[in-house]
Order: sequence, then structure tokens, then C-alpha cells
Amino acid sequence: MSVLLAPAFEELINARWSEARALLQGRATRVRVLAPPFPCAGTGELRVVRAVSDGDQIELVLTYADFKRL
Repeated sequence: MSVLLAPAFEELINARWSEARALLQGRATRVRVLAPPFPCAGTGELRVVRAVSDGDQIELVLTYADFKRL
């Protein structure tokens, strides 16, 4: 049986990186950027696609709106 859990920080999902950073000011945060497995440059806005608590830290996964292959 699979149980879907609501995101721990639902208000951060799809937020711009600058907005998320302001909301989390003063909290320990780990950030990862999700990108394709080929050389590329992100285009558009950097947004939060995942936000979970990892003990004392909040882990954010960010990605760009699109990517341009290099």
C-alpha cells in the first residue's frame, strides 16, 4: 500500500528561489539544482520543485523553467 504525504513546506513549492530564500532566512538550508544529464544552461526562473525537512535542515530542490543544450 502506498501513502502519499503532503509536502512539508507546501508554500515553497513553485516559489522563486529568491522568495524561498527570503522565507527561510535564518534557517539551515541545503540546496540542490535539478538539471538534465547533458551539458546545458538553465533559462528562465529558478524555482523550488521539492522542499522537505531533513532533521535540522530544510532541503530544497530547484530547477529552471527550461534548459538550453550547450
